[in-house]
Amino acid sequence: MPSFDWTYDDMLDLAKAVTDPNANIWGMYAAVGWFLHTLPVANGHAANFRLMGEDNRQSVAATPEVIADLQWLQDLLLKENVQPTSKQISEYGLKPDTGVAFAAGNILFAPIGDWDLKTLERAQFEWDILPFPRGREKQVTYRHVGAAAITKASKDKDEAFMFLSFLFSEEAQKVMIESGAAAWVQSPELERYYDEVPIWEGKDREVVKKSAKMGHYTTNATLMNMVELEDNVMNRIRDILNKGGNFSDVIPYVEEYNRLVLETRKELGLE
Repeated sequence: MPSFDWTYDDMLDLAKAVTDPNANIWGMYAAVGWFLHTLPVANGHAANFRLMGEDNRQSVAATPEVIADLQWLQDLLLKENVQPTSKQISEYGLKPDTGVAFAAGNILFAPIGDWDLKTLERAQFEWDILPFPRGREKQVTYRHVGAAAITKASKDKDEAFMFLSFLFSEEAQKVMIESGAAAWVQSPELERYYDEVPIWEGKDREVVKKSAKMGHYTTNATLMNMVELEDNVMNRIRDILNKGGNFSDVIPYVEEYNRLVLETRKELGLE
C-alpha cells in the first residue's frame, strides 16, 4: 500500500502500471469527477471545490494553473486512459455503481463513500483504504455539503434548533461513525470511537481518522449567481473533462460569470 502522504503522481504511476483495457483492468474508476473538486484545491490553485478564489467573489477556473490541473485530469481519461471512458464502461459492461464495479475485482483505485461499504462486503479479495492523494500544497478530500436552516415561518423554531444542535453532539456523531462516515466534529472521544466500531474491522482505521480532518467544503451560502456558475462554467468543464475538448473554450463563460457576480454584488450594495 502507498503511504498516507502519497501524491496524485504516485497514484497515476500505480494506475498506469496495472491498466490493461484489453483485459478490462483499470487503474481507477469514477475518480476523475471527484478529483475535479480536490486537485486544484490540493495544488493551491483554487480555494474550494467550485473553483472559486479565496474570498468567493470570482471564479478562478480560467487561470492557467487551474486549466493545467483540468488538463491533467482529462489526460487520465483520454490520454493515459487509466480510467475507462463512458463509452468503454458501456462496451465492457462495467457497472455504473462504483461499489459494484470495484467489488468485481478488476479496478485498482476507486473513491468510496460510506454507502458503498455494504456492497464491498461481496468482494472476493482483500482490499483496504487510503486518503485522497496529496497535491503540491496540501491534502484534501471531498466532503458533502448539506445545508440546514430554520424557516422564518416555522412554528417549531426551538425544537428545530434543538435538533440541529443534537446533530453536532458526540452522540449523533457516533451514529455516523458506526455507519462508516467520518464525523463532522473533532474530539478525542470521537477519534477513539473509530477504533471501536465493527464496520472498519480489518481495515486501516487511521485512514478514516485522517480523512475526517482532511474534509474540504465550499461555502455555498456566500456564492453569488450559483445557478449560472454551475450551468455555464462547472457543467461545461465536466463535459470537456469527460468527452474531450479545449478548456480554454470555457474562459468566456468564466469571464461572463465574474462580470455577473460584480453586477449582482453592486445591486445588493456589497461593492
